[in-house]
Amino acid sequence: MIWYSNPYSRQKNFGRALNEFCDRVPNDAWICIQDGDIMYLTDYWGSQIEDITLNNPEYSLIGCLTNRLRSPHQLYKGEFCDKDSVFYHQVIAERLYQDHYSQVQPTEKGIAGMFMLFPKKVWNRVQFREQSAAFDTFFCRDLAKIGGKIGIAQGLYVFHRYRLGKENPKTNNKHLYI
Repeated sequence: MIWYSNPYSRQKNFGRALNEFCDRVPNDAWICIQDGDIMYLTDYWGSQIEDITLNNPEYSLIGCLTNRLRSPHQLYKGEFCDKDSVFYHQVIAERLYQDHYSQVQPTEKGIAGMFMLFPKKVWNRVQFREQSAAFDTFFCRDLAKIGGKIGIAQGLYVFHRYRLGKENPKTNNKHLYI
């Protein structure tokens, strides 16, 4: 089973919110942390995510591809995309779904917190740091220190609103601190 959550903290203590959620999840389950501004674009995303976990049990943490993020290794073709048409992105998502369904490619660069998929047993060893807007970066680093394998699902593409319409969307991070 996969437990999904969009943790939020008005005090911006995302690490604590994530840890409180993860603590409630059964030990034999997977956890999927996702931002509130992502959108799945294929009809069977739930089955696909389950198949990703079943076909890639050697991974400690799995991210996905998206359209807008500061991390080029998680962007489709490595490019930040300003196109706001969901239909444009749906075509990409469906193509990747068909061509790379449950394939995961390893990365040493870590993954962004907008989508993090991991087994509860990983969280039992490495928890999210509290009082840090960079909870995802620290989680990846701490996981790497204990030999955890991190990868990016090549067939799962989500639309990420990520600062859409904001000035300097690649660097605007006010939402993390206000």
